[in-house]
Formats: sequence, C-alpha cells, structure tokens
Amino acid sequence: MSKQKRTIAGIPLNLDKPTELSFDELFHWTIWQFPRKKGGGMVGAIRPPIEDHGWLPVIVHVKSQQVHVLTDKHFDTPEDAAAFAETE
Repeated sequence: MSKQKRTIAGIPLNLDKPTELSFDELFHWTIWQFPRKKGGGMVGAIRPPIEDHGWLPVIVHVKSQQVHVLTDKHFDTPEDAAAFAETE
C-alpha cells in the first residue's frame, strides 16, 4: 500500500502511483470522460465537490465502473486534465 497520500474531499489519493477508485466512491464528484481510448478505458477528468477546485486526470473504465486517478495535480479544465492523461 502507498504511504504517500493526499486527501481531497475525503478521498485519499496516492502520490507515488495511480489511485483506483469506484464510481460509488466518487458519487459526489463530477466524472468527465473524453472519447479517446487509453489503457483499456477512456481518458478523462474528475472534479471533487469543492468550489473552484481543478480537474484531476484519470482513465475511466465504464464497464467495471472504476476510475484510475493518475496524479493529484489539478488542471483548470477537464480538457487539460484529459490531455495530461493521454501523455501518462
């Protein structure tokens, strides 16, 4: 288990590797999926229910209802976060 974590809106995120979360864990978060395939899913972004918080880059796996959060670095737009996800 990762020892380096940062908690955002009650969700602990790994700082040294991707964090795997379920759609249920992200119930109050916004999940944005971009139509580009990567890693068996689609690149995308999530945003916590915090006013003016940025978007986090993710890979969204719709069939398994899982999201892989790639980093705790946030971006101003979901498009920018998805572009980062494409490069990781």
